[in-house]
Parts: sequence; C-alpha cells; structure tokens
Amino acid sequence: MWHHGGLICGLDAAVLDGAARRRGVAICSIDRPGIGCSDWWSMPTMAHWPKAVGCVANSFALGDFAVAGWSGGGPYALACAAAMPDRVRAVADPQSLRRSQRPGCA
Repeated sequence: MWHHGGLICGLDAAVLDGAARRRGVAICSIDRPGIGCSDWWSMPTMAHWPKAVGCVANSFALGDFAVAGWSGGGPYALACAAAMPDRVRAVADPQSLRRSQRPGCA
C-alpha cells in the first residue's frame, strides 16, 4: 500500500508501477479523504486511517502486505504499521514529514 505525499494524490505511485510489476509486486495507492478524486469523509485523526487501509486490503483478499509512504504519506504508513502489526510485514518511510529525534534538529 503506497501512501502519497501531502500535496499530491495517489497517482504519484504510477512512477513505481513499471519497476514493481517487473518484480511481481502490485502497488495499491489510496487517496486520503478530499485529495485527488476521493470524496471528503471525516477522519478526525491519523489513527483512523489504518481502518480504511485494512478495508481496502480485505477487498483484495490480502492477508498481509507492506506499506510505504513518502513526505506527508510517511506518517500514515507508520500509523498502519503500528495499528496492524499482524498484517503489515514491512514499512518504508523515505523522506517523511515527522519531527526528527536527533538533538538539534527540527
């Protein structure tokens, strides 16, 4: 499951499609509420996102899956990994928008 960046929709996963298919991997990218072509629906906190991702995974009959997200999507990928440890087998979080844990970094 690909989690798009903050100022773009799930179509950004298209750049990954060719390489993924050559390796036998399917990428599913879901637009968050109100982004891209998705309808606006209430998601009071990021903690509600994993339920939606779990429903999509169920619709594809996926028992387990990997999540990835970049920029603004990184925290959503991490939320899925935290909320579904029995289903998320790997997580990638390149260039996430989260606070650094290193002293002296913003």
